[in-house]
Amino acid sequence: MLPQDSGVPAPSTGAYLLRSTSWPHQNGYLLEKETVNTWFQLSRIPTASQTQLDLSVAEHIRFANGALVLGLAMASPTALPRASEDWRPSLVWRAGNTTTTDYKFFAHFLDSDGRKYAQADPLALPGRYWRAGETVFSELDFKIVEGLPGDGSLFIRLGMYDQHGNVPVLDQAGVPLGEHATIQVHGGGKPAWAFAESLVLDKIDMASEQQQGPPLVMTATWHAREAGLKKTQLRWRMVTQAGKTAFETLTDIAPHAGVGVLLAPAFVTAEYDLRIPTDIRPGTYRLELHLIAQAGHALGNPFSAAIQITSRNRNFDLPPMQNNLDATFADQIKMVGYDLEHSNGTLTPVLHWQALGQIPADYKYFVHAWSETEVVAQADAMPDSYRYPTSWWAPHEVFSDTVTVYFDASLPAEITLKVGLYLPDGDRIPITDRDGNTVPSMTLELGQVHLSR
Repeated sequence: MLPQDSGVPAPSTGAYLLRSTSWPHQNGYLLEKETVNTWFQLSRIPTASQTQLDLSVAEHIRFANGALVLGLAMASPTALPRASEDWRPSLVWRAGNTTTTDYKFFAHFLDSDGRKYAQADPLALPGRYWRAGETVFSELDFKIVEGLPGDGSLFIRLGMYDQHGNVPVLDQAGVPLGEHATIQVHGGGKPAWAFAESLVLDKIDMASEQQQGPPLVMTATWHAREAGLKKTQLRWRMVTQAGKTAFETLTDIAPHAGVGVLLAPAFVTAEYDLRIPTDIRPGTYRLELHLIAQAGHALGNPFSAAIQITSRNRNFDLPPMQNNLDATFADQIKMVGYDLEHSNGTLTPVLHWQALGQIPADYKYFVHAWSETEVVAQADAMPDSYRYPTSWWAPHEVFSDTVTVYFDASLPAEITLKVGLYLPDGDRIPITDRDGNTVPSMTLELGQVHLSR
């Protein structure tokens, strides 16, 4: 016996739903509907293997309570929601482990600007009926208000909650992502490009101009249709006006998913960070995007757009300095030397770095002031106060970074200054001194400093 707003479970052995013929809704996913004795309707609930999703979730939405959202089933997949009308898609999901909690869904129907046109809050399923892995259908009864745009992207913002609050959404590794997920249900209008019937580029956002240094970042929304996307990849290519390839790389369609196969039909939004050469020559390029099949050949014609690369002022000459070191970090960056000033409670080392090639990571540095076995003052940052990450540097570029370390009157008069580089996850970078010897501590000692009072 199920409450009126409850989801309907679909046991793997099969099941039927019996309800009054006066029930106002006719769920599109039900099969073999039959009227019994005038007053009742008997319908077969499709099993998981018989369920045809009209809109998949490209990556299943995982909740911390074990629920897994698969997608939407609709009475008519081509009938889009319209203003001032009811729209009742069925959310198809799988129950997690047995629970005594009566969870509910919240579903907000939104446009691309986040404006809400309808909301539904159905009971997911009474806790006593949860069976691990069992498919459930939950009707989202959207009563759409006036003002819904006739075209443009539309979304369902989906979450789950109980009396204790919202249930976190998890990624594939079980790390919390937030308190809701988003399902796109309609594209932005005229597609940007069609590679094949199985894959359409619905929308792409990219800069038309970019300065040398940072990666080329863009966001693409794909409309993945049936029978597509198996082990396909994207080939990105930047071509000069003379027709020469200046950059080329392969990515998955959805790099964050970590898989080469996506479910369809679905809308998929992905962000791409293309690590173009930091010293790429300024000028106008043609950015080409190819869809590559498993066999390595392109599917359809490539999408292309123009992009302007502008120059960056850089220095390749070593400045005069007080102290030379010539120590290298992971054979990628050389600390050529440093200058040092201290006054009024402040240490100001100027660190002179040189890139030995393309630097693959955004390293952080630390400057520690030691007194015997204790760190008594320190500074940690990325170069130029995070404004010029190391991955933006050009090969052989010289960059002098001024660091400020504050100390108070309690600091001992004699300190030892030490420097190192590390990845944002905390791993330090190996160091080789000027004589080719490995520095075991992965910390470079600059020397002792006498602080004047």
